Amino acid sequence: MRMLCIAEALAPLRRGGWLLALAALSLAGGAPCRAEGPPLRVAIYADAGADGETLLPLARALALGGHLPLTVTADDLAMGLLTTTEFDVFVLPEGREGSAAGFREEIGGSGLEATIRDFVSAGGGFVGFGAGARYAAAEDDWDGTVATPGLALWDGRARGPLTGVGEGLGLVATEASWAAGWRDTAERTVFVGPGAAFFSGGGGEILARWSTGRGSDAEEQQPALLRFFYGAGRGVLAGPLPAVDVRSEGDWSLRDDRWLSSADAEHDQGLLLALVEWAGTGADRRPAHVLPAENPGRRVALYTTRTVAGGAYPALLTALARALEAAGAAPLAIGSREVWWAALDPGAFDLLVMPGGWAAGYVDQLSGVEQEIRDFVAAGGGYMGISAGAFYAADSVLWSGQSYDYPLDLFLGSLEGPLDEIAPWPEHVLTPLRMDDSEIGTGTWSTWYQGEGFFHLPPAEQQAVVESGWYDAAGPHQGTPAVVRHGFGAGRVIYPNLHLEVEEGSDRDWMFTGDRDADGPISDPDSEWELFASMLNWALPATVAPPPVRPSVALPLRFGPGDDSDESLSELQADDAWGAIPTLAVVGDGRLTLAPGQSWQVGGFGARVRLGVEQALLEIESSAPADYQGSATVEWRLGQGAWQSTGLQVHPSSDGEVQIFDLLAAGVSTVDDLEALELRFVHDAGSGGVADFDRVWIRLATDGDADGAPDALDCAPDDPGAFAPPSDPWLQAAGPRLEWDDQAVAAGEGTTYELTHGRVDHLLADGGFDRSMCRQVQRPEWDLPRPPAGVARYLRVTAHNACAPTAGCP
Repeated sequence: MRMLCIAEALAPLRRGGWLLALAALSLAGGAPCRAEGPPLRVAIYADAGADGETLLPLARALALGGHLPLTVTADDLAMGLLTTTEFDVFVLPEGREGSAAGFREEIGGSGLEATIRDFVSAGGGFVGFGAGARYAAAEDDWDGTVATPGLALWDGRARGPLTGVGEGLGLVATEASWAAGWRDTAERTVFVGPGAAFFSGGGGEILARWSTGRGSDAEEQQPALLRFFYGAGRGVLAGPLPAVDVRSEGDWSLRDDRWLSSADAEHDQGLLLALVEWAGTGADRRPAHVLPAENPGRRVALYTTRTVAGGAYPALLTALARALEAAGAAPLAIGSREVWWAALDPGAFDLLVMPGGWAAGYVDQLSGVEQEIRDFVAAGGGYMGISAGAFYAADSVLWSGQSYDYPLDLFLGSLEGPLDEIAPWPEHVLTPLRMDDSEIGTGTWSTWYQGEGFFHLPPAEQQAVVESGWYDAAGPHQGTPAVVRHGFGAGRVIYPNLHLEVEEGSDRDWMFTGDRDADGPISDPDSEWELFASMLNWALPATVAPPPVRPSVALPLRFGPGDDSDESLSELQADDAWGAIPTLAVVGDGRLTLAPGQSWQVGGFGARVRLGVEQALLEIESSAPADYQGSATVEWRLGQGAWQSTGLQVHPSSDGEVQIFDLLAAGVSTVDDLEALELRFVHDAGSGGVADFDRVWIRLATDGDADGAPDALDCAPDDPGAFAPPSDPWLQAAGPRLEWDDQAVAAGEGTTYELTHGRVDHLLADGGFDRSMCRQVQRPEWDLPRPPAGVARYLRVTAHNACAPTAGCP
């Protein structure tokens, strides 16, 4: 039962002439009550430069803490809507792919930094997380490259990524000088992401420092959290991402839970709320916070990845999550990594939602795992494609007159857009959607349109598709299909190719974008959430399919029937420093202790991904007292085969001895083999004393694109045509046919060559390549056109692949 604060129900808040009825803010699973003061209106920057995968946990934590999160974009800033009348705090979240480059393009490129500085200087609060914090510094050192100027609210240097801390979980130690509610110097485990550390020169009060435990690391004891004043306002810079909770799905995020497990002992949303509270009010207090362990309702995977190539548009994600929640579903943010690691199956999720954004990004991010999505739907899962998610599902796309062949092929017809008579791309407008579907709904709704298209249906004998809704605006495309649905194997697919999730003029979608534009407030006379829920319920499977049966399912690691050790795993799997996929199992308090006669059996290593295994080493660290007389050994088997000895055992007087067993030589050559691997630690019943195994570590070197280069050494681990940047080609033979050294062996089979050629007299006269000719060739050879008498020609050859892409002909 959801409990409502009395102050929340009785004290509506008037801001800028708009009445916000706080009692209408419905939140499942928590009681957003604050001890003091009205809720803060928090603007979260959510344009394409923001990271969608951590945006939902941020908005969710703020709302459960009693505040009102509202996503804003660069357009909102350009229209002058970031004011202290509208908002109390402006949050710059983690950046796309961990970088602040997107912020520099959208905010800096449009000259909007002054808008943010003016907001803070006038008394508004600012909180930056990760890349958002680095962008707020005078200097942003990203992997050794320093960018300046940026937002420059804080006059110092910020650095990331934090290779010494790690991108999963890290430790910070809070300063004793912090306010009463946080007076502890204990280390706190936090979710890092790429992270940020703040170096000298900027001033402010340090709240916490990175505590890596390794004095040699550059980030050790550097500020991880700090706060400062700017004009009449307050600013906070946070290196970690405290909104992310690795022990709970209540943060609306899954990606961290599966890979980091329960290694984080604390919930950190209270820390986030304390930072936002101080930025907004100047008060130092630890707000009450409730984070549900899980969400009620059917589990829906909401795809959130955004890269330079495109993908999900962050500003729409909060509205989608809220519409899903209102429909009785449990939204969980997933990214391309989860699809690649086969987390998407009907046993884990009921439905996949691909939101609006830029479909070419989906094609790029999910190239090679389209079958995983098709298998999910065919096995009984649902698929909802909205805008870009609908384009991505089509067999082909006609966009602005240009035809594209898309690979997912759930919908065997084509999709054509945008519809300029409704609104030229990328403008948005409300447009009528006429529905006539007995299974979903009938009527006309005023709906958000922004670049969507209409469907060309395939022949009925090829795929049976039901038209559910049509564009109803006057013009050449009036009556063309806007919503269609169809079956796919045992699953159901629906494309509401308009933004039903957006509630124009209402804050309940946590989306400020769409509530105002240059002409003033936007108000929708109706809500489409009920229609959205009807579509969702149609697409959801009638029953939840059980997980597919596989030997030693990848995660979590499972204990075998021979386990009587009473030990548990505190960390199941994590990325190593190279970004490969080792399986790291740390046992209990860091040690597996076996008494005489005890054994411990575990399986389920690896991840269900299509990777080749280039190296698989089982490392065992063991110890025993000097008078140890026992016999403790490690055995292995694949599947249900016979147990075999590894030759690894505990030795007397050993203290942290590391022994290595080559699993590749023993037959573990694929990830499927790794999943079928079982280990058994056995201590003979007649042995005296205890045997300690301090660490169990399977270290993998994987070759994800099967190009022969391990991922750790591959500059393009997802591209089978490239593994190293090519060198400058050297001429091998001259004549009518020019030949140069082939870069394929050294750089990858996808290497191509760009040829720029022309007349030398033109080059000298022009002082450049204005009259040059340019082409690309696949092979390291070319027939040079013979010049006329008295004319000299030149040729420049450069080699390119995914690691060194061409910049285009000069």
